[in-house]
This record gives sequence, structure tokens and C-alpha cells, in this order.
Amino acid sequence: SALRPARAAAAMPLFGRRKTADAEVSQGEAAGAAEASVRSSEIDQEEDKDDRSESKTLSKEGTVEEEPTPSELERERTEALEAKRLEHQRLMHEHVSLTCSNESAKYYSTTPEGGPRLMAEDVVGWHDRKTYTFTEVPEEMHDALFFSGPYKFFADPRKPVGNAMLTLKVGGGLQGTVYIWSECPVNGGGSANDGGFPLLPDWVPVGEMKFVEVQAVQIFKMDVGPDAEVGIPIQWPWIGGVGFKMVEREPTLPPPPVDPPPPEHWCIRHLRALCAACARPVDLAERIISESNPLDAVERGVAA
Repeated sequence: SALRPARAAAAMPLFGRRKTADAEVSQGEAAGAAEASVRSSEIDQEEDKDDRSESKTLSKEGTVEEEPTPSELERERTEALEAKRLEHQRLMHEHVSLTCSNESAKYYSTTPEGGPRLMAEDVVGWHDRKTYTFTEVPEEMHDALFFSGPYKFFADPRKPVGNAMLTLKVGGGLQGTVYIWSECPVNGGGSANDGGFPLLPDWVPVGEMKFVEVQAVQIFKMDVGPDAEVGIPIQWPWIGGVGFKMVEREPTLPPPPVDPPPPEHWCIRHLRALCAACARPVDLAERIISESNPLDAVERGVAA
């Protein structure tokens, strides 16, 4: 009976140690589970980051930019087309001019605001008729540079009728289409102020447009190459105008590559050599041996 307290006292530390060990194991398991949970979360975040990076690109500055949307691409395309249109207008304004042999007739391609005078709906057609505007303009003539002159042209009284000449000069390497137009006969009859344009050769009819909403004018065109100079004879009276629209030159493409002919079969080569060297049997035999012998020249020398 005296030993029981001692055994109990000796057993107490062992029980305490087991309890402590169990607690440490539980803490370790909890820590491991927490670490595994954190790692799993990190993996999920990495996967999400990879998924997002598929729809993004890295710019040169190192910032992440999203790919443009279809609406953004369309806006960029529209802005590029507008920039090209403005550049065409600038080039035409700088490099295209119109003069007349009748020095009293002046033609202007510049608006009062200083910009290029461009063909469009409801644009004023002549500098001395502020309310006479063009309507029903053909689509292909939109944005063409045109020259505003006097509404009605009369020949220089010092020169014979029909000797007046308009001269359109195109520079800067530009090429495109020249347009001329003149008044049509009213209701298909009577004389018109057409300047003789319907009788000019090499000019292609385009159609008609109107001014003051009722009077029709007939349009003709001619395609010209770079740096052209076009003479336009006119007979009085003439009501009409002249314009030019630039077109871009097609890029010069290199010729397509030509595939080399397939290699000639050795039998054909030997047959051709046989026909060509039938008078030289020794040379022929040497050539056949050289081309057909699997031994190179050194080995053939050693073998000899």
C-alpha cells in the first residue's frame, strides 16, 4: 500500500508527457492543414492569373494592356481612314492647279476659310453665285478637289470663239481622275451652256448632278497618270466646272518566285552526254566513271 502513491506519482509525468505529445501532434496536423490550404489557395490564384494573362499582352514599358475590343478596332480603322482622307485633301490642294487662257477667268480651289474646296452635297459651285449649290452628286466624286470659277464663261473678245483653253496641272507624283461638267439642255431640247464638252474625245460620261435643285449638269471624266497636264478646250458659253480626285498608286509587287526545275535523272544526263560526246569515247567513259563511281577521286587514285 505504501508503493501505490509512489507508482501514481511516477505515472503522472508519463501521462502528462503523452498528453503534451498528443497536443503537439494535433497542432502539427493543424499547421500542416493550414499550410496545405494556403498552398491550394496560391495555386488557384496562379491558375486564375494564367487564365487572365491569356487575354492580355505585356507592353514594352512592362504594363499589362488588354486586347482591343471589336469596337475599339473599328474606331481605329475609322480614324486611320479619316487621316488618309485628310492627307489626300492636303496633297491635292498643294499639287493641283487650274488656269485659263482667258486671264479674266479665275478659278479657285481654296475656300474662304483657307481649306481645300471639295465636292459634296450642297456645296457652292461658283464664287459669284453664293446660293447655287450642287445636289445629287455622284458618290465617286465626293471629296474631289474642284475649282470655283465664274458662273458663266464667255470667250475672250480678243480671241476667236472656241480658242479658250483650261489647263489642269497635277504635280507631286499624284495620279487620279479629272472631272469636267457642263449644263445640260433643258427638257432635252434647245442649246445648252455646255462649252462643247459632249463633243470632246477621250472623255467618259459619268452621269449627272444638279444645281439649284432643278438644273442638271452632265459629267465626264478622264483617268490620268502621275504629274499629268490636261488641256480642256472650251467653247462659249459654258456653265460648269472642273475637278480632280486623287487615287493611290498600287504598290509595285516583286515578281513571284520561280521554282527551280526538278533535278535531272542521272540516266537522262548520261544519255545526253552519250549523244553529245559520241565522238569522244574516252572522255565519255571518264565522265561516266566520275559521276557513277561511289569512290571519290582520292580513293580512285589509290585503287589505281
